[in-house]
Amino acid sequence: MSGDGKMSDSFRLLASSILFSVGLFSLTFSFPLIAASYHYSYSFIGFLGVVLAIPFIVIAGIYTRLDFKYLRPGTIFSYAGSVVIAVLMIFRNEHTFIYIYVTASLVQAFWWITSEISLSLVQGEGNAEKYSAGWGVPNAVVPIIAGIIVQYLSFDILFVISAASFALGLFFIPKYEFRPVKVRFSNVKLRYVASLLFAGISMGFIFFVIVPVLKYYGISYSIIGIIVGIFGASSAVGYILLNFMKDKTVKFYAVLSSVLVFPTFIFGINHHVILVSVLMVSMGLGTSVAMSKILAYVSGSASVRLGVFYYETVFGLGAMIGSFGGGILFQYFGGSSIIILFILPIIYVVALLVFDRKNGGRDPVPN
Repeated sequence: MSGDGKMSDSFRLLASSILFSVGLFSLTFSFPLIAASYHYSYSFIGFLGVVLAIPFIVIAGIYTRLDFKYLRPGTIFSYAGSVVIAVLMIFRNEHTFIYIYVTASLVQAFWWITSEISLSLVQGEGNAEKYSAGWGVPNAVVPIIAGIIVQYLSFDILFVISAASFALGLFFIPKYEFRPVKVRFSNVKLRYVASLLFAGISMGFIFFVIVPVLKYYGISYSIIGIIVGIFGASSAVGYILLNFMKDKTVKFYAVLSSVLVFPTFIFGINHHVILVSVLMVSMGLGTSVAMSKILAYVSGSASVRLGVFYYETVFGLGAMIGSFGGGILFQYFGGSSIIILFILPIIYVVALLVFDRKNGGRDPVPN
């Protein structure tokens, strides 16, 4: 049966989110570091961010046409495939790494897309925020633990943990009770969703530019893990705080998110770990606003699958720009050139405020 439905077990959704995130963040933390250990250039590592983002857009587009009965098979495929990916990473070498990485990018995207569509089917309010908080804790904790494991043990131990987490997650895949509902057409205003672009730029820049740059500058795996963990912890704090903010308009959140990610350009000028840690706090908070409140706005303004497609497309394009664009700028024009990327949020804020002031109207409030 096609149409929207209701998730029958929200606990399974929460457990699934935690277990998949533990496995995935273990892998995503290691990917750019391993690429750096193979002495890939900044631009090539940045291109890996493009490879990671494309499947999100494609699969989200496919699911706009698929029956909802394919949600669960997609999730199972992602979990089972991720177990295989984690095991293959134990036996990787410089020649097989890229093939494993490309496959991993495709496989893991299915979980995110199916989960995002499913959370929109859960009855109650604040589902987007709850979902974000569900994987927010691993986002903060896993990089720190992963950095310590890699520093003092090995990448292989990390991949064993990742495989075990994915395997356990197979037992917590949510079940669904489908019910047809009226299909809603899109009422999303793209000028607000554009703030997701900058959150994507920020995310892509962190994992595919900042992480390898720190590695090339001789920063230890454990310190890199702590720095990335600060980003995750700040995001988690943001998700929690946002649950108590109910009456602000989507324009407020769009402006707030964009302003918070703007200072990232300072990394191109100074790589000191203390300064980078402070930047991670701002980036984490800014990203959490976009991935929580803007996602809630999109989910409430369009049909489930179309809303996810909007979200993944805009965020994915941002991740491509942040990773590949950031890598090219850093490699060929120097660190200070990345201000080109992070001046964009400020230009957007000014344009948004001017446009809304000129045209008036009432701004929507996310659920």
